[in-house]
Amino acid sequence: MKSARDEGVSSSLFVLAIILSLLTTVSGFSECGDYYDVRTDTTGQITSPEYPSMYPTYSKCIWLLRSPGDDYRVRLTLTYQGERYNGSCADYVEVRDGGQYAPLLGTFCDTATNEVVTSGYVYMWIMFKSDGITGSGSVMTATFSAYYNATPSDNTTKPFSDCRSYEFECRNKMCASLSYRCDGWNDCGCKNGCDEDECYSLKITKGVQIGISVAAGVATFLLVALFSFIIEGRNSWSSAVSEATRERETRDLARRRRVTKAFSKFIGSTDNRLSQDNSTANALRAPPPAAANKLTGPLVSLTVQPQNAPAFKVTDMTVTDIDA
Repeated sequence: MKSARDEGVSSSLFVLAIILSLLTTVSGFSECGDYYDVRTDTTGQITSPEYPSMYPTYSKCIWLLRSPGDDYRVRLTLTYQGERYNGSCADYVEVRDGGQYAPLLGTFCDTATNEVVTSGYVYMWIMFKSDGITGSGSVMTATFSAYYNATPSDNTTKPFSDCRSYEFECRNKMCASLSYRCDGWNDCGCKNGCDEDECYSLKITKGVQIGISVAAGVATFLLVALFSFIIEGRNSWSSAVSEATRERETRDLARRRRVTKAFSKFIGSTDNRLSQDNSTANALRAPPPAAANKLTGPLVSLTVQPQNAPAFKVTDMTVTDIDA
């Protein structure tokens, strides 16, 4: 007969066995986006963000699954109720046979219950996306496993490449520009080890946000006003300098004109005086007209020698009495 202690130990072992079996059966749970190497002995699960609650707007989650080998494929079993808007998919699940640009295996934006999708390739690419409107969509759940195929895949090329030096390598093998790092938008399509991971921001209330916005607006207005004042003052100073320069040049020009006029007047008066002096000198050098008219007759030789003075001679000159 078993004791109560033995029954308690047996019950504990039974519960532990159930937990271990669940952990072995279902593995690889991801809240939003990841990369998985699918194993033959386990089944993985993916869900929409914030499962089991309703997923938020503007959600984007990308998973990349890889089968164990060339003779295995990836099998996905999907349950989801999507949404349409104006006839187009708004909230949907997209599955591709390989990578992001591989052939499309299906787009699910209507009701899908245990929908089975099997890849024809080693890889399977899955994206869950929602728009900005909360509608009638439901949460998404899907399980994935390795599916054996006796015919090896003829395409084993990995559907992703190494990220460039200016790109960020996401956990799900996607590449995002480093400029998108911590910009508030999930560009990688995953949560952990992605472009918005380890991005810290201040937790502020709506009122504080409004206050910061108002303060930023006032500061911008003051900066613009100060800049305008500086520009206006500079223009006024330039105008004053230009006006002072024009006035100084005007005064200099008037002064030069006065000096030129005075110099010209001085030169003119000097010329007049010189002309008058020349005329006077010429008049003094010329013989008197009346005396010239009185001199007639042939020239004679005349010798005059005053007492105690040298003699001089006038030759052939007839002197006529001027008073006659």
